[in-house]
Amino acid sequence: MRQLWTILAITFCSCAGPNCKMVSRSMPKPASELEQLDEPRPRCSARDPRCGPEPVRDSGSVCFDPMAPRERLPPDEDLRASPARGSACSHDGECLIAGCGNVCVPYPFSRIGTNCKGYIWLDDRALCGCVEGSCSFFR
Repeated sequence: MRQLWTILAITFCSCAGPNCKMVSRSMPKPASELEQLDEPRPRCSARDPRCGPEPVRDSGSVCFDPMAPRERLPPDEDLRASPARGSACSHDGECLIAGCGNVCVPYPFSRIGTNCKGYIWLDDRALCGCVEGSCSFFR
């Protein structure tokens, strides 16, 4: 009976579902390394099974369900709040968190500067990835 409770606790309290994929924030490159790159590159390849969206949380991993619908952020009533709206992409690895951590942009814009404004909708549950063909934060 004790083993059954342990299994149930692990199943319901962890990210062990069949559609769970762990994603973590990519570490920013030092300025000296960025200057050596000829052109910015995607974070990961679309063919890489580990390639997924980038979580806002910068420590640890976050559970992401690739089969779940994506709720684009910011909410539609706050369209002006996201400078990355309309940034074209074909997969999650082409999008990354940039600026002060408050914009989700395609990799060619990885060196973008921002106003460091905080957004109420941008919390630890948010992810940066490709949503309907454009880089955007989503849940």
